Amino acid sequence: MDFWVYDGSDATTGWRQITTLWAYDGSDATTGWRQITEAWVCDGASGWHQVYETVDPATLDSAFMDIGEDGGDGCGAGKCVRCVEWDTTSADDADHHIRILRSVSAGSYFEVVDDYGIEAACSSCGTTSCSRQLGQGIGCWCDVGCQSDGISTQYKVRLEVDGTDDLVGNSVERPTGSLSDCAVI
Repeated sequence: MDFWVYDGSDATTGWRQITTLWAYDGSDATTGWRQITEAWVCDGASGWHQVYETVDPATLDSAFMDIGEDGGDGCGAGKCVRCVEWDTTSADDADHHIRILRSVSAGSYFEVVDDYGIEAACSSCGTTSCSRQLGQGIGCWCDVGCQSDGISTQYKVRLEVDGTDDLVGNSVERPTGSLSDCAVI
């Protein structure tokens, strides 16, 4: 949502976009300022309308998985490791984290990792490696559970506000594709 004010100088160039809005609570001249995250106005007829809202610019752009080979990475025959990867924009570990949910055989999703780093590396994936260069919003997590071959596995990756399970701004959780066969792709 954009919020603009007119500075009175020129009808064309005198408009300024407000990116941060503060209000004084009256307590102390130094510490009494509070950042406003949303503002509403009443139109006097039909009700209240939101006119300002700060939105976290971070987004989760994509999520997908890679898969190890049958019996590889310390798994027995007929089992393999899956590597979950994601891309983010404007996310950082100071304000955000990754949460991953897993579904097996089209069942309900359940949490497998939370409070995970935005650009975390798959250090425990053995020979199964994530396919892309890490860094700049790219991260991965290795599910070393040695899941069975032939059992459908899918993940959902969530970009969340640190300290909560709330999605960041307008971000959505992203599902990976569903993979079952333990065959390197």
